[in-house]
Amino acid sequence: DSGAQGRSVGTVTRIMAFLNLVEFHATHQWAVGIIAGKDKFRYTSSTYDQSSLLDFCKSVREKKVPVHRHSQMVRPLPSYGAGEVFHLVFDSFRGVVKNDLERDVLLLLYTAHGCPVSHSLQQLWDDLAQKWRKYDRLVLAKMDATDNDYESEYEIPGVPSILYIRANNKSTPVRFTTHARTATNLEEFVRTWATVPVPGKTGESASPVAGPSVGASPLDGLRPVLKNDTPPSHPD
Repeated sequence: DSGAQGRSVGTVTRIMAFLNLVEFHATHQWAVGIIAGKDKFRYTSSTYDQSSLLDFCKSVREKKVPVHRHSQMVRPLPSYGAGEVFHLVFDSFRGVVKNDLERDVLLLLYTAHGCPVSHSLQQLWDDLAQKWRKYDRLVLAKMDATDNDYESEYEIPGVPSILYIRANNKSTPVRFTTHARTATNLEEFVRTWATVPVPGKTGESASPVAGPSVGASPLDGLRPVLKNDTPPSHPD
């Protein structure tokens, strides 16, 4: 009943304070978990007595509970070179982005929740995927960053954000920080950092697709990665 639930909430809150854990989170579905720093831990038992909750908190502190990562349902992925955008979720992110050491990835992290800039960028990604379809070692991918977790090395200051992940350096993404997110600027960005064949890298025509200029974000000036990195050199 509501009285019992209220007492359980109070019990968990006191346990959290006692163990110096950061935050208690409960929803109306009565899901319970711990947020400690950037990590989340889900309580999976249906028993909410004081002993069970205390055991859960101690297990978290002793690193016996796996970190919970939220993922939307995995979507079917296209073939490489099909001219389609790879629509990723957390559970498919590692295989496409991090573990494939043969391909560079141009990644759009967006939100599907009422963001016109995210919507425009997704349209631009579709256009670029078609235009660059013959470059099958360059993957255009996108992921809803508000409905999926992602690993710490791909941390961003806000959405939408654009990252370039190189085949030879998967753990250090390059963030696109130019204010005008146009096809021309993205093509230059890709050409600068690419470690695989891309449009214009070997002197071929690199005319951009037609598309709208996507507005700047106040977050564009921030660049938390690659302070000492330099673009790869390309032979003429």
